[in-house]
Amino acid sequence: MTASELLSEGYRPGAPTLDAEAIDEAQTHGMTCRKCGGLVRYEGWSKVGSYRALAVCCKCGHEEEF
Repeated sequence: MTASELLSEGYRPGAPTLDAEAIDEAQTHGMTCRKCGGLVRYEGWSKVGSYRALAVCCKCGHEEEF
C-alpha cells in the first residue's frame, strides 16, 4: 500500500507510539530497495485501531509495506 492510498483510507503520518516507531525504524536500518537496491527509510502511518509501516526507497521512491 502506498502513502497516497493510506491517506485516502484515513491514515495519518506517524506511528501510534514512540516504541513502535523505534522498533520499525530499526528494522529498516540497512535495508535495501527490492526494485533498485537503494537504501530505504522508515515511514509510519496510523489511524485509530490500525498501524502500517512502509520502507520507502531514498533513491527511486518505491514504497513497500513491511
